[in-house]
Amino acid sequence: MSTLYVARNAVCSVAEFVSLSERYSVPLPETVFCELNRTGVWIADGVVPVNYRARFLCDEAFSPKPPMYFAVPVRGGGNSQFFIDSAGALRFSDLHLGQTSEVETDTCDCSYFRKGRRVLNLNSNRRGECHGCRYCIHHYPLYDETVLKDTTRLESEAQIEGFLREVIANQGWTDLSSLEQIAVVTGLFPSEEAATGHIVTVCQIARDLGFSGETFFLGSEIKSVQALETLQPCRPLSFAYAVDCFTQRRQRLGRHKAKTTLEEIEATLRASCDMGYRTTYAYVAGLDPLDDTRRWAERLAPIVSRFPIVNIYQMQTPEQEEALATGADELSYYLAARQIFEDIFLPTRLRPSNWENYRSPWYHYFGDMYLPE
Repeated sequence: MSTLYVARNAVCSVAEFVSLSERYSVPLPETVFCELNRTGVWIADGVVPVNYRARFLCDEAFSPKPPMYFAVPVRGGGNSQFFIDSAGALRFSDLHLGQTSEVETDTCDCSYFRKGRRVLNLNSNRRGECHGCRYCIHHYPLYDETVLKDTTRLESEAQIEGFLREVIANQGWTDLSSLEQIAVVTGLFPSEEAATGHIVTVCQIARDLGFSGETFFLGSEIKSVQALETLQPCRPLSFAYAVDCFTQRRQRLGRHKAKTTLEEIEATLRASCDMGYRTTYAYVAGLDPLDDTRRWAERLAPIVSRFPIVNIYQMQTPEQEEALATGADELSYYLAARQIFEDIFLPTRLRPSNWENYRSPWYHYFGDMYLPE
């Protein structure tokens, strides 16, 4: 991998956290966890290699909720105030944040569960083949075979059915009836037609195996009303457009993503919402000036029916720092971004779901409202 990245302007004291918490009206634990997501963690005993990514459960000291997942960059010793000690305790300096478990390398898996095995995420295409957006944490030329574990695609009907039957057998289930959602999250389809055809095939095979929940797609391939109509058999359907950033899209995004304008994305989201699909977009906080974040988030708010999937920008290499917006090298930027989305969505019923996003600016509170489990 490239030279070790060290986050700039890291918070160095609890007093600084308290000051930022009060300034932005963000609960203190939320402020701390935003900085953990931004700056990363070092881990005792080299459980996960430095410069890679770690995912882990944390039974937090601040909340009665069940343990929550985090997925963050791993820094070298002394390069982050956050650390997981040899006993598994997550700490910031002398402050005990919680007890971790299942600390492991954040790998590129063919599929994985969320929400206590009630949601199945499928990486139908090999994410290890994605070389597009250089700011992305999943820019896999950075990694080796210890991370790139998505060795096969799920393309043909036989492959998809075989894989889902294997899931049933491995989990000791009789069918897929216990799943609330099957999510196709990879993207990387060569065309809109290929994406819609794959989603319909996955849905039909899963239905034959007892699945009656929601089908979810996150990607940037689906753009036309015709494609959205093709997905009608997959209802209930949830659709999230991978917007990622609002500015400098041609410079930052892969070729296929960059050629779609925000106005075209806006039209796609409106059509999806009008057809009754649960509609939203995915966004990376840290890439845009905050004025642009607010302007476009306000513009898109009336045409989404799910809360946007907002991620804190995490960097693996010094080169990825070039994508940072002015001010995004400080925690205050991300607390301000969090505030923007709260200003827009607090008057609505839409709220973030912390089980679906391990890099979110929200953990247990949205404004002063406690989020459900």
